[in-house]
Amino acid sequence: MGFNVKTTPFSYENSIISLPQQHTIEESACATLLTIDGNATKMTGFLTTLIEGIAQCCVFPFTKATIAIQLFDTLIPVITLLPGRANKLLLQIDQQTLYTIGRTSFVIRDAQHNHDAAFSTEVEHAASALKQQQKNEAPKDMPTILQQHYDFSRLTPFITTWSIAYMPREKALNFLTIIEDCCIFLSASFKTFVKIPSLALHSGLKGANGFFDTATQTIGLYYKYDRPEQMKLAFFHEYGHLIDLHQKHDEVYAYKRQQLYEQLQASETLQQISSNTQLPEDYRKYLLSIEEVIARLFEGYAFYKMTGNVSTKEFAFTLPEFLLYEELFTN
Repeated sequence: MGFNVKTTPFSYENSIISLPQQHTIEESACATLLTIDGNATKMTGFLTTLIEGIAQCCVFPFTKATIAIQLFDTLIPVITLLPGRANKLLLQIDQQTLYTIGRTSFVIRDAQHNHDAAFSTEVEHAASALKQQQKNEAPKDMPTILQQHYDFSRLTPFITTWSIAYMPREKALNFLTIIEDCCIFLSASFKTFVKIPSLALHSGLKGANGFFDTATQTIGLYYKYDRPEQMKLAFFHEYGHLIDLHQKHDEVYAYKRQQLYEQLQASETLQQISSNTQLPEDYRKYLLSIEEVIARLFEGYAFYKMTGNVSTKEFAFTLPEFLLYEELFTN
């Protein structure tokens, strides 16, 4: 397999690695370091590490990957992998793109757009093996799969029990990180933080973001790939239902809750919903119910306080509207 950087060759042939104007290295004399988003793995074999690294970047979401050669005490950076446009990877040396790689097709083309069939086939085989490994993990318990990568004790101050339906490991880790960040924010920002009795995480459901089961006090969430803001909004919405359930039996809370609900009847958002005749009547009643109004109010308020952004979801409350939550409930 040959590489070219301008006019200076970089090559791997017969287990010899030739770096431009630097070194000629026997593969057996060195180790190879694959680093993906800061997670480093020392591996044997330069070419096998390169193929494995490309395959992992094709199968799993990532921001940046590098491959370096460790020769005794010296670390020699060699290759950088970056996400490109149109679902492609860019394989670069010294910021020059040597290859583009299709993340789903595994078609690899050099800088002159020539298809490298042998290289493509090697990467496709490695990526297929990773995907098969994912499938083999499916019947297993997700917390068991994840515990070597995530410390679940970080959730125990905020959540009593949880369950995680099977999903790719990287998605599950991202999901848990977002939930943990939201819980840390809520516990630090609200005096009456309610510990979540039960949390259920699912890989996805078309058209749904989450649910709240009042009988079991379970918050259920559906993973939305590459949509962290939507996941935060969904979590805050369902958590708003939990807070409302816990506090609505308090007389002061119940009074303020009703007062706020009546005040919002004349608001821009609820007027838009009630006058929208294209919505099914049952759905309109659901959106205008006091439980749903309070949950969506808390959703917008918490999201704004955490991120500084106002939700752009359909039927989201405006900034002056959801700040009424702060005025009536937190003073």
